[in-house]
Amino acid sequence: MGTSQRRLSVVITAWSGTQNLRDMLLALCQQVRPMCDELIVSEDSDTVERGILELCDKYNVHSRYGHARNLVVGLKMATMDFIALPF
Repeated sequence: MGTSQRRLSVVITAWSGTQNLRDMLLALCQQVRPMCDELIVSEDSDTVERGILELCDKYNVHSRYGHARNLVVGLKMATMDFIALPF
């Protein structure tokens, strides 16, 4: 039996309509980044945050999808063996 290492995608869905929310999302990305192989942010506002963009492997920005569709978009972007959703 092989000893292959499992890889982890973390998908964060967000709506960063205020500076406080963008700051919290950036802090979450900074905390999670070292723990995963792939960091995906699916952003449900038209705001691109440079610090988040630099941390993420995939950063999808769109407007007004709502939580369910935003989550599905993020999940479809994941490519690793396991997916974590921090809530």
